[in-house]
Amino acid sequence: MVLFMSYKHISRKFSLILLFCLFISVLSNVQLNAQEDKSAIVLYTSNVEFSYHQPFRNSYKSKHPSYIDVPRMNHFINLFQSYILYLKKLGRLNGNPFVRISYAPDAVIENDEPQTRIIKINDLGVGNLLNKVNKYLTEYGFVKTEHIIDSSESLYSLPEQDISKENSFTNSAYFKNISLAVPSNEPDTSYVVLKDRVLTTRLSSKTNTIFSLSLNEKPEDNGVFMGEAKIWYQYMTVSTDEKFLFLTDGLFPLIVNLETKEIIEPFHDNPNITALGGEWSPTKNIFAGVVLDEKTFERQAYIFDAEKKEMMDVGGFTKVFKSNYLYATPVWAPNGEKIVFVSAKSIHLIDFKNNSIKPNLVNVDGEIGEFIWSEDANSFAFVEIKGQTRNQYHFDDYDFRGCNLHRYRFGDSFGSVLEDYAQCIESRNTIKLISFTDKDQILYLEGKLVAPDVPGSFWDLSKTFNAYLTPLPTKEINKQSKVDKEKVKPQQLPLQYLYVYRSLDSKNTNIYDSGNGHSNLLFTNEFYSNWFIGLYRQSGIDYKGQVYSYRSSPYPFQCYNYSYFLNKTQGQARLLLKFFQDYNIRSTESDNQQTRVYMHANFSGILNIWSLTSDDLFNYLVNGDKAKGPEKEEVSGTEEVENSLIKTSFDEENNINEIGQTEQQ
Repeated sequence: MVLFMSYKHISRKFSLILLFCLFISVLSNVQLNAQEDKSAIVLYTSNVEFSYHQPFRNSYKSKHPSYIDVPRMNHFINLFQSYILYLKKLGRLNGNPFVRISYAPDAVIENDEPQTRIIKINDLGVGNLLNKVNKYLTEYGFVKTEHIIDSSESLYSLPEQDISKENSFTNSAYFKNISLAVPSNEPDTSYVVLKDRVLTTRLSSKTNTIFSLSLNEKPEDNGVFMGEAKIWYQYMTVSTDEKFLFLTDGLFPLIVNLETKEIIEPFHDNPNITALGGEWSPTKNIFAGVVLDEKTFERQAYIFDAEKKEMMDVGGFTKVFKSNYLYATPVWAPNGEKIVFVSAKSIHLIDFKNNSIKPNLVNVDGEIGEFIWSEDANSFAFVEIKGQTRNQYHFDDYDFRGCNLHRYRFGDSFGSVLEDYAQCIESRNTIKLISFTDKDQILYLEGKLVAPDVPGSFWDLSKTFNAYLTPLPTKEINKQSKVDKEKVKPQQLPLQYLYVYRSLDSKNTNIYDSGNGHSNLLFTNEFYSNWFIGLYRQSGIDYKGQVYSYRSSPYPFQCYNYSYFLNKTQGQARLLLKFFQDYNIRSTESDNQQTRVYMHANFSGILNIWSLTSDDLFNYLVNGDKAKGPEKEEVSGTEEVENSLIKTSFDEENNINEIGQTEQQ
C-alpha cells in the first residue's frame, strides 16, 4: 500500500525555506519539496536540487516515471552530493555551492541560451550531467579545473561519503534496514515480502533489476535475483505457496518459478499483450487476469496454470465470454473453486469444480462498486451504485441516487442464485463492504462521504460513518414478500474510530516521494487506501482484509482497499497514522496477523525497506526508543489496560447486540 502526504499551498519562497529547515533537521537529506507548479517533482540535498518536469504519458504502456526517471534522479542526487562532499573533504572546494538541475525530457535545449545558474538537461546520461556540473563548479569558481573528476567511471568509484544525518530511525533498536543485506546507492522502488526474503526492484544501467534480500540473514539468499529488464519490472505479486512470482516487463505479463528462476511467458506467441490486472488463486498456483491486445484493442480474460505452464479453458469460457466487459476484474472465492469476473454492470461465474461457466450470473441497472465472497464460497455480496456523479473532480455521494447492498446465495442447480432480500440494504449515502462473518452476516460501513476541497492522505471518517451488521439470513427470499424492516434491520456496532490513509489524491495524481511525498501530476495505474477500523473484530473476520473497489475517479477510495482491525486505542491509532504522514512512509506491508510491519522509507537518505514488529512500532510511538540490547521491552502496563478496556467495552456492547439478534431469530 502506497502512502504519502499533501501540504497546503503557501508561497513558494517561504515553502522552500520552511520545508528545508524542518525536513533537514528531522529526516534524511534527500527531500521532495512541494511546488506551486504541481507538474514538477523536486528532490534536494544540502548542495544539490534536482527538479523533474515529466512528459505527458500518451498511452497506458508509456514508461512510468516512478520506475525509471525518479529513481535515477534519487541515485544521481546522492552521487553528486557525495562528489561535492568529497571535494570538500580534500580541501579543494571554495565556498558552499548549491547546484540546481532541471530535467525536462520533452524540452529543447538551446545551445545559445544565456548562462544561468540552472543546469538544464533533457536526458539522464551521467556523462553529460557530470560535464555540466563540472562546468558549473569551475565557471563559478568553486573548484579548479585540475581538481574535477571528469569521467563517470571515476565518479562511481569515489569512496562513499556520509551524506545522510543520523536520526532516531537509523540508530533505533526497533527499526531494521532490510536493504542493508545488499547495500546499494540505488533506491529500492517496489517490493514483495516472502517468508524468508524480500524481492525488490532496483535501478540498473538502463532499466531495473530484481534483488533478493534475506530475512533470515542467509548470505546465499542475498544478491541479484533477476537480471535487467527489457523495459522495466513492476506489479510483482506472489502465489499463495510462494512458489511463483507474477510480474510485468513493460506491462508484458511474466511468471517466474522462484525455485528454478525459470521465466514463463503465458502469451509467448503475442508480444502485443499488455496486462490490465490479475490475481493468484488462494489455493492453487493458478493466475487469473485480463489483458489488452494493443493491435486489436480487444480485452481478453485468461486463466493460467503456472505448474503446467498452460492456459486453462474452464467450461469453454474463452469461446463464450465477451471479454470486452468494462472494468472486468477477477475475484477468487476463498476455497479456489470459483472465480467471478466483475464488470461494470454484470457478474460472470467460472466454476472449476463443475467445469462450468455462467456469463451474466447477475446483472444490475446501476454500477457495481464492490464485491466480496463468503468464506464457504456459497454466497457473495456486492454494492450497486445508482446514478452518476455531476463533477468529475469532486466527490459528493449526494450526487448519486444511493447505494444498494445485495446478498446472493447459490441455489441447488448450477448457475442459479437467490437473493436474500432481508439482507438487502438501501442507503442514500456511501456503503463500504468489509467482510462476511461466520454467522453469515455482512459487516459494512455506511456514511456520508464528501471529498474536501483540499484533499489529503489522512481521512478521519469517525464522525460521518457507522459500522453495521446486516440482519441474520432468512429462509424467505421472495422479493414480493413483505419484510418487516423494523424487526429485521441492520445492527449498529460500537465504532470507536475510522481512519483512512490513502495513496493518491485523484486519477491524475501519483507520488514517487523518495521518502517525503507531495502531490504531483503523474499518471498512475493503481490506487491503495488503508482503512483502520476501531471496532471489536467479529468472529470469522481476518485481522487484515482486502476489497477491490471498481468505482473510478472522483471516488477517493478506488481500486485496492485494505481493512485493518487494531486492538489499539484511538489515540494510539492516530499516532500510527501521524507517523505515516509526518515521515512520509511511501508504502507499508504487513502479514495477516499484523505481527510485523515493512516500510518503504528514506530514513537514511535513500529509499530502503525497513522492518519491525507491530508491537515494537507502537512501543516506539507511545514510549519512544529503547537502548540497544538483547532484551526486548514488554508492552507497557498502561497500554495493556487501555487495550483491555477497549475489548471490555466492545464485549459488553456485543453481548447486548447478541441478545437482540437472538430475539430477531
